[in-house]
Amino acid sequence: MDNLIYRTVKVAKIRREACSVYTVKFKDPLTAKATPGQFVMINVIGVDEFPMSLSYIGEISGVTFKVIGEGTQALSEVKVGEYIGIKGPLGHGFQIDPRDRLVLVVGGGIGLAPLIPLIEKLIENGVETKVVFGVRSSEDIFFRDRLSALVDDDLIIVTEDGSYGVKGTAPKIARKLVRENHFSRIYACGPEKMLYKVFRIAVRYGVKAQFSLERYMKCGVGLCGNCCLDPLGLLVCKDGPVFDVETLKKISDFGRFKRDPSGMKIKV
Repeated sequence: MDNLIYRTVKVAKIRREACSVYTVKFKDPLTAKATPGQFVMINVIGVDEFPMSLSYIGEISGVTFKVIGEGTQALSEVKVGEYIGIKGPLGHGFQIDPRDRLVLVVGGGIGLAPLIPLIEKLIENGVETKVVFGVRSSEDIFFRDRLSALVDDDLIIVTEDGSYGVKGTAPKIARKLVRENHFSRIYACGPEKMLYKVFRIAVRYGVKAQFSLERYMKCGVGLCGNCCLDPLGLLVCKDGPVFDVETLKKISDFGRFKRDPSGMKIKV
């Protein structure tokens, strides 16, 4: 299939969103048809290839990322008009149930990126959506205006140091909201320790939920097995990256272990 083959796309726009956070936009007909939560493999030619969630889906698509290594540093330095390699969209994204009336979306740090297209789709489908966005400090906030335009008063920004919005953590605010509202579903993406806390909230209060997981990937198409989840053997790249709460109940690795580039298990 065409989405499994690398192709080159021209960079249409690059923008610095926050401290070490950038968005790269491009035109790509296949990516324009992606489901929120799906990802692409990005190849910065001559440097590295790595998975990226889509933060924009449409005629102009895009990825939003935090610079954490050589590959993302190189991607942040590309210029408009230059070319990058892209493969995808890949994996299974978020599923929207049109019967849902009220949902909670919880994003932690750069994990907000794939949730934005989901929020747009939820609003488009008439689903009332409350959003909790948690970061360490005000310097880490991005997409504030974009979020406000979508959910306005239903947005809560949480900072661990209290430098903006509510002081605290996203899971603590999520727990409070779950107690006060009757959510049909929770959607979440972010650091796995945060996801595990939100997962426990969903289980405790009996709320359906979907979580987008991150794992080290070499191929993105299910060949290398580096993103395997024990004991079921599910692959984040192929069976995910989005998993529902019932599936995660059966995955002992979730919230505890992941694999490093060599395939060895390390603590999350």
